[in-house]
Amino acid sequence: MNKNDIRLIDEAIGNESVKNTFRLGWEFIVLNKKFTAIAMVIVMILNLLGSLPTVGVLFLLMSGVFSMIIQIYIGKHLYGTDNIETLVNGINGATVKEAVQTHANTAWGAYVGWIFLMMFIMTIFSFFIASLGLEKEALVQMDLLALLNLFSPLIIFILLLSYVQPLVQANIIMANNFQEALKAVFTLFSIPLWKSAFQKKYFVYIAKVEGIIMMAIIAVMSLMYLLPPFSIFLSIFLYIYIVMMSVSAVMAKRMVEELK
Repeated sequence: MNKNDIRLIDEAIGNESVKNTFRLGWEFIVLNKKFTAIAMVIVMILNLLGSLPTVGVLFLLMSGVFSMIIQIYIGKHLYGTDNIETLVNGINGATVKEAVQTHANTAWGAYVGWIFLMMFIMTIFSFFIASLGLEKEALVQMDLLALLNLFSPLIIFILLLSYVQPLVQANIIMANNFQEALKAVFTLFSIPLWKSAFQKKYFVYIAKVEGIIMMAIIAVMSLMYLLPPFSIFLSIFLYIYIVMMSVSAVMAKRMVEELK
């Protein structure tokens, strides 16, 4: 690569890529406090309304789409930025209104795609359960070790999906409209995508980043017994998670591009 073609993201993955993921994500959170505060409040309100009977499903859907908008907006900023000065200026000038107006259509395409994909996976799961010939009562009575052994193929399948999901999310972030985003979801079944994921640098990066995020999720879940549902603390964590997943997705995409 020509030295003049090196962007900020290339410098970030070149050294201490895991630390730089969280550093860059934190920049998006703290530099534009107005953007962060508005986005967090929207996330909190949508999730609170999501607990309402009947209409709650609609607000949960809107929450998912809004989260996707934020990820697309942040990911595009980072992926195309030349240097840290440009990134800082872009963050300081960012507005939630601009993010929604620019990327709502794309986010809806991605969300519809994920809904179809989840329905497909749930159908496979239902067939898998039916093929076992076990009643619900029998499953409840089984011990944990037996359940893990029984569902080991499904567990492996889910782990593989989570392993390549950052690359799929990066493809969504790069999409520019509803149709492109919808198609990007199904790059999950792309052979080139899977081949690019099975490289040492990507494996080490994803294992570390997802490991840190998973430990944070476990810590937060343990606190949920002491906190009211969708509290301010939980909304803050959810927003941080959204930002970090966006940054790690485009970092992972650039990483496998560099390895080709």
